[in-house]
Amino acid sequence: MTVYESGSYSVSVVDYFGCKGSDEVFVTIKPEAELPNDTSVCEGDTIIINLNDDFDFIYWNDGSSWKSLSVTGGGIYWVDVDFNIGCPSSDTISVEPFLVEVRVVITPNGDGYNDRFMPKKSWHGINSSKMTIYNRWGGKVWETNDFPSGWDGKQNGSYVADGTYFWVLEITYGPEDLSWRSQYAAHKASLKSERARAHGFHEFTQIKVDGYGKEAGME
Repeated sequence: MTVYESGSYSVSVVDYFGCKGSDEVFVTIKPEAELPNDTSVCEGDTIIINLNDDFDFIYWNDGSSWKSLSVTGGGIYWVDVDFNIGCPSSDTISVEPFLVEVRVVITPNGDGYNDRFMPKKSWHGINSSKMTIYNRWGGKVWETNDFPSGWDGKQNGSYVADGTYFWVLEITYGPEDLSWRSQYAAHKASLKSERARAHGFHEFTQIKVDGYGKEAGME
């Protein structure tokens, strides 16, 4: 008999001569290591990864042996566990850094430098996004659910006028699709970079758009 749950199991037998016998045993199924679902962590924050049960032996990838592990950065974290009677198991969790870094100066003149308004290299831990750009009078200039592809500084096929524009970025991140919303003022030919953390609502500076040459110091 194969047993899958803890509990009492009994057996009764009768031999050829009619002799009867029975016995009972209590079986305890030891749990396996189980870590939470993959998640995200904001830069500068700490998350706690907890094991699902008490084990006699615990070994995390950093060499610690506590029931929980403090994590401050992205990576793959694993744990090996065991009981005195045996039953070893292990599990892993992927922690992705939630990091958003957006250019705030663009010069869409076709020279290959800062031609598009888009995230910089720091664009991690994001499930979905919606970017909306407005002019100074509140008119919608551009909207997309694919912000990493970037805005070329055009509206209806033509370049917008040089000046300051404003953007709103809405993001979902993490295994539970947590929401984050950021507001930024922007200028059509300039876009500085600023790092945003997922702590609710933020107001930042602006995008600047101007169409003339490479902006010094911009990537």
